[in-house]
Amino acid sequence: MDIYEELGVAAYINANEWYTSQGGSMSAAPVIKAMAEAAYKNVNFSELQRAVDDAIARLTRNEAACVTSSATAGIVLSVGAFMAGLDAKKSEQLPDTDGLKDEIIMYACGRFDEDPAIRIPGARIVEIGDQSGATMEDLQNAITDRTAAVFTGPSGPNMIPLKELTTVTHERGVGIIVDIAWALPPKENLWRFTEEDGADVVLVSGGKGLRGPQASGLILGRKAVVDACREMASPNSRLGRPMKIGREVLVGMYAAVKYFLNGGAEKSQQMAAYIADALQDVQGISVKLDIPASHVHIQWPRNKLKWSRDQIQEHMMAGEPVVKVRRSGATGIRVNAGTLTEGQEILVAKKLTDVFSDALQ
Repeated sequence: MDIYEELGVAAYINANEWYTSQGGSMSAAPVIKAMAEAAYKNVNFSELQRAVDDAIARLTRNEAACVTSSATAGIVLSVGAFMAGLDAKKSEQLPDTDGLKDEIIMYACGRFDEDPAIRIPGARIVEIGDQSGATMEDLQNAITDRTAAVFTGPSGPNMIPLKELTTVTHERGVGIIVDIAWALPPKENLWRFTEEDGADVVLVSGGKGLRGPQASGLILGRKAVVDACREMASPNSRLGRPMKIGREVLVGMYAAVKYFLNGGAEKSQQMAAYIADALQDVQGISVKLDIPASHVHIQWPRNKLKWSRDQIQEHMMAGEPVVKVRRSGATGIRVNAGTLTEGQEILVAKKLTDVFSDALQ
C-alpha cells in the first residue's frame, strides 16, 4: 500500500496539463534524489541559498537567480522590488505604498490569474489596450510617475514586441517583469528574454516544464533586481517571509535546472514522439506532434467514431491505468508528455490505442 492508498486518495497518470490543481509535472528522478539527500543534512541556509542561486545564474546565462516557493511568489517579490525602487529599506514598509511607485501595467488581453499576487505588495493594476491587443501609444499614455513596472508574458499576437517594449519602458525608468511560468521548453527561454530582449527579470515555475519540486520557482535576470527580491524573501522578515523554502527545495531546483539543460527537455519530447508513433496505425484519427511543447494532438471526423470526445475522456479515465487528457480544438484531445515520468508514455500510448480502437464505428 502506498501513501495515497493509505490516505484513500485515487492516483492517476496526468497527461492533461501541469496545473497545480492537477499536481503539476512529475519531478525528475535526479530532483527527488537531491531533495532526499538534502533532507538528511543541515547546512547554513544563507550559504546554501547563495551557492544555489549563483550556480543557477551561471547555468541559465543570467546575471543572477533566486529560488522561490513558486512562480507566483516570484510575482509578489519582483513587483515589490520595483515598487520599493530596489531599496531594501523601503521594501520594509510594503504593503504600505506611501511615497512609493504603486502602479503595474498589464495588457488587457494578457490577464490570467495573477491579479491577487500583484496586489499583495499593495500595487494597483493599470490595463492597456483591449482584448484585441495594445499599441505603443497605449503604453506611453499609461506610464506615469507612479509606474513601477510592466508585467507581461512572452510577446503574442497584437502585443508590442518585447524588445521594443523594454526599450521604451527603460527609457521611462520603468521595469519589465516577464512571466514564463508555463513557457518551458524550449530551454532557450531561460535566457532569451533577458539576454536578447532586455527584460529585467523572468519568472519560472519549478513544478511545470522544469520538472523540479512542485512548490518552487525561479526569478532570473538583472542582478540588482534579483538581489532586491532575495532581500524581501524568506528567511528575512519582510513581505516574502510567508513564502518559505527549505534546503530540499533549493537543491531540488538546482538539480532540476541541470537535468532540464542536459537532456531533460528532450526526454519529454521523446516521450511525446513515442506516443505519436504508437498511434500512427490507429484508424479514423489524425495525430500531430507538437515539438518543443511535447504535446500530441489527436483529431477525428465526427462520423468516424461512435464515441464523443467526452466519452473518449471518460474511457481514458476508466479501468487501469487512469489517464487524464485535455480537450484540443473543436473535437480533439491533447496529450501532454511533459507531465509524465519515464515509462508512463508506454502506458498512455497503450491506453489511447485501446480506447480509440474500441471507439471505431
